[in-house]
Order: sequence, then C-alpha cells, then structure tokens
Amino acid sequence: MIIQCPHCQTRCKIRTPEAVSRQAHGRCPKCHKGFLLAEAAVPEQASPRQFLVVDDSSFFQEMIRDIVGSRAECRVADSVAAAWPLLEQARPDLLIVDINMPGEKGTELIQKVRRHKRLHSLPILAISSVYRREQDQTLVLRAGADAFINKSFRPEEFLQQVEALLEKALS
Repeated sequence: MIIQCPHCQTRCKIRTPEAVSRQAHGRCPKCHKGFLLAEAAVPEQASPRQFLVVDDSSFFQEMIRDIVGSRAECRVADSVAAAWPLLEQARPDLLIVDINMPGEKGTELIQKVRRHKRLHSLPILAISSVYRREQDQTLVLRAGADAFINKSFRPEEFLQQVEALLEKALS
C-alpha cells in the first residue's frame, strides 16, 4: 500500500492488510509527524506521476516528455524563476533540472528546494550537457541532487535513473 504524508507529501510504501482500521496511525519517515493511515492512503490507480522538467532548451523538454511517455505527466519551466511558482503550487513526484541555464543556475534551484519545508525530500535528477567531469557531478550532488545524468544519455539509461529515484523515494 502506498501512503502520502499529509504534512510533507512524502510518499512511502508500507506492508499492511488490505483493510486498514480507521484508527490505525502511522508516522512519516521524513518529517516524523503522525497521521491516520486511512486518510493517507493513495489509491493504486492514482493519477499519473507528476514531473517538473526545468530546462531552457525546448528540445530537451520535449525529448524528456517523449521518453517519459505515459509514465508521467510532465510540466515544464524554462528557468528557475518560472519553476519556483510551479513547485510551490503542487509538489511533483520528481524534479528534473538542467544545471547550466541563463540567470539562476540549476544548482541554485536544487539548494532552494532542499531548504524548503515541504519540498526538501523531493527526488531531484540533475541533467547537463556542459557539466561532464567527475568534479562537476560531485558539485551537483553536493548541492543536493539525488542523481546526475549527462544530456547525451540513452532513453533507457534515463528511464532507469528516473525509476531508481522514484523507487528510492517510496522506500
């Protein structure tokens, strides 16, 4: 069964009998607040996953949408400034962010997300065509990204990263 914390929106997978008692309580592994399990249950046939793709290149925005296909609904933003209101409006299941963009860099968005009370546990996949060296990857991961992939990725490689991050977020 998948539950979603009503306080921080973190999703977790739990093992429980199909019929959850209306009085059964759970505790979020991220924010440690308690809640009723019956109120936190996410239906198995929930709406598609929500991804936010932040990239100044419309080519990569569309390519990611095509690769993801029906696995998720992708919203897009072409800058950090455009992404922030979307993040505050609705927490996506995954943030995919380009590191090298005009204006604020992707690393700044990652750090801002990690400091935010409701968004801090959001899975983040950083992408870049400019940052290629190992020390660049280390910089991005230290900023708070969960994973990094170069934009010259193969579609199946990209999907493996996405699925691994989503699975990790549910555990």
